[in-house]
Order: sequence, then C-alpha cells, then structure tokens
Amino acid sequence: MISALFKKVISGFVSAVFAAGIVLAAAPAMQVGAAAGDTFTYDFTVGGSQYVRDMIEREYGAEYVLLYQDMVDQLAAQTLSDKDFGSSVDITYNVGDGILPSDANNTKLKNLAMLAMYDEPQLYWLDGYGISWSSRFYKLMFSPEAAYKSASARSAANNVIVSTLSEYHELLEGKKGTFFKLAALNDALADATKYDLNVKNSDRYNILGCFRDNLCVCDGYAKSFELISNVEGIADTVRVFNSTHAWNAVSFNDSWYYIDVTFDDVIVNNVDYPNSEYWRRFFLKSVADFDAQDSKHLNPDRLYSTFDRPDISPVSYVYKESINTKVPDGFDKGSCSYDIKRTDSGYSNTKTVSLNDWTLDFTGVSDGTYQMTFYSANTVPFDIETEVKYGAPTQPLEIKLNLIGDPNGDGKVNASDLLMVKSDIKGVSKLDGYSRKCADITGDNKLNASDLLRIKAHIKGVSSLWE
Repeated sequence: MISALFKKVISGFVSAVFAAGIVLAAAPAMQVGAAAGDTFTYDFTVGGSQYVRDMIEREYGAEYVLLYQDMVDQLAAQTLSDKDFGSSVDITYNVGDGILPSDANNTKLKNLAMLAMYDEPQLYWLDGYGISWSSRFYKLMFSPEAAYKSASARSAANNVIVSTLSEYHELLEGKKGTFFKLAALNDALADATKYDLNVKNSDRYNILGCFRDNLCVCDGYAKSFELISNVEGIADTVRVFNSTHAWNAVSFNDSWYYIDVTFDDVIVNNVDYPNSEYWRRFFLKSVADFDAQDSKHLNPDRLYSTFDRPDISPVSYVYKESINTKVPDGFDKGSCSYDIKRTDSGYSNTKTVSLNDWTLDFTGVSDGTYQMTFYSANTVPFDIETEVKYGAPTQPLEIKLNLIGDPNGDGKVNASDLLMVKSDIKGVSKLDGYSRKCADITGDNKLNASDLLRIKAHIKGVSSLWE
C-alpha cells in the first residue's frame, strides 16, 4: 500500500520499457467514492471507460452494453467472493434468458470477455478467458491468476485497493477543476511509484504493483491512472499500447490527449533526474509531440485489438485559465492589465488582455512563486500570489476585479454599497480585505464620511467616482 503519496521512490532506469502483452483501458466518468467527509466506499463494478461502452453500443447495439455491464458486475461479485477459485470462473448466459441479445454470437461474446479483462483494471485477478457454446447457451470461462485463487489473497488485495483509492480520493477532492485533478494524479502516481522490470512478478503489470508494492512497469502505471481517473470521475480514460509500451488517452476539454505517467517518472538513460526538470513532459500531449519526444509511442494498436482508438487532438494542451470579471453594462471591456513578478528573482512583466475573452497564459513562465496584480480603468487593483509549476499554477486563480465604490462586487455602485460603508463607519459591521479597498474612495486606508459622500454623489449623478 502507498505509505506516502508524495514520497519519491525511484531508482534509475528506462532505456527500455516493456508493456505486459495486451493492455487495458479505463473507467466511466462517474464518482464511486463517498461524499466529502463520509467514509470512502468502492464496490469493484466501476473501472472501465465510457468510451469502450460507447464503442460497444456503436458496433453491436445498446443491448450489448447491458450485457457487458452484467458481465462486469458478476466478475466484481467474484472479486469480493469468500470462496476460493478453481481453474476458471464461469459465467453462463442462456438463450432467451432476457439478458443475452437475440443476435449474440461467439465473436461478439469473446470480444466482450476480452474487454472485461482488458478495460477493467479493478479486475486484477483475471489472467485469461475462453468460451464454449451450443444452440442453447454461451459459457464464458475466465482463468484467475494463481496468486489470487484463494479468497483470503483477494481479500487482502481488495483492502489495499480500497485503501489506496481512498487516499487518492482525499488528495483529489481538494483540487478544483479537471486540469488540476489530472495534474495532481499524474504527479502523485509518478511520485509514489518506482519503475521495476521484474517480469517474474505478474503484479508489476497490474494495479497492485503500483498500489501495494509501489513497483510496476508501464502497464501498472497506465492501469492505475485509468482506474483512479475513472473512479473519481475526473475524465474518461482509456489505455493505449503498442508492442513495447502502454500509456493513457484522456477526454479533456472536448478533445482527447495522451498522458504517459511512466515517462513522466523522470528516468532518462538510467539517470533519475530532479522532478522539476522533467515532470509533465508527456502530459496532455498530441500524437506528434509524443512521437517527437520518444519513439516508443509509435504505431499504437487498435484499442484492445477490438475498436478504433480515440482521435487524439492534433495540438498539445497548453494551460490557460479563463478569468471572469464583474463589470457593469456599458463598461469598456477592451482591456485589462496584470503585472507578474517572481518573488525570488528579478523577473517582472506586464501583460494586457481583453476582458471580452480573458485568459492567463503561463507558457514559458519558469517554476516559482509569483505576485500578480490585476487592474483596469475604474477598478480597484487586485493582488494574488500564486505558485507556478510545470507551466501552470498549482491551483485555480480566483480573481476579483470590482469597480471603485463597489464593495459587494455586483458590478454597479448603488444603495447596497452605501449601506455597507455606513455600517462599517458606525462600527455595526466591518468591511475587510478587498471589499474595504473597493469602499476606500479617497485611498487613505480607512473608511470615513469622505468616502460616504463620494458614493452618495455618484449615486445621485452629481459627480462620478471615476472622473
């Protein structure tokens, strides 16, 4: 089990990275954890991707999605079973039972069995599958890994999985937005795991190598990333692979991108480099950028040898943060400026952006802590300090930009603002922080009758606060 998500446990390697035969995919975009503050729960029925289910529906029909989910549900029940396994775990569907589609055939059911094995990382004990059939039934036979035939071994493994998922749930629920959740998951998995090419241990190729031993190969990284991403409902995630390597594709911002946690584990030519130099080189990338950085991503196979892979964005994702500002109707939204200064160096820059489509672009900004001041005509400057790592802030920026005389931030100066200032002056309540700056018209760092009179005159149209 992960003892510390953020403890780096890497030793140098990776001049050659090998995938474990056939690869996996991911989980549907849904939350299977508990609400904040509740005990985390997980039932092993969720782990595969929505993309695969969509492909099943497109190629075979909606009834096959129901059949596939029934298959996964039964295998999840076996995962939690208190009975030892024999040579196979069998699932039988009888013709006319209401579950088996009328046009079911050997090929379709074999493909569904393969998808259950390769697109459900939580079914870690699956080692193979077979099928027998007659005019009356189809029997799917799943062979278990020898190490997990006993109920006690599976129980111990299940506890590790639930406990580790709970740790990641706690880590990720504090992150706002899909980008920050994906970034935190990428970094934490790389930080907690060591690449280990011990092919004698089958767990190196599944989630237990990562979750319990903190040792795995590319399959373990990719399966773990897809499972956590999909269980937490961060982004629909599948696993992509070729003959030598495995990585992930994620659906983000209405596009698909590649993420390779293995190669973000910063081991190059047998040297373990500092994280800050190499992390997120393979994060939310296009095919071209992947291929240019490492040839091991070339020529990926069809998805689980069954379906077409997602179409990957032709352009890598560059972090830009949209900023919403409150300005009154008719206010000039042409431009706003912000100063950005690195607090531990001499870096300083001023950028001007349009309030109609305001995004902050951190491209080319080096790692460090920055002081940023935002300002525009008729508004009160807003200060914020942010830490930038790997081309993006470590958390979303919550920026206000209120009009002079608008402490409540509703985009206009009116009686509500006047009452707030009166209340502060009389000591009934106290404005503080940015609201106080917005009410301090005279700029003397205190609220008094002068500020009150200026706001009154503005509301009556006698004079303007902005002249």
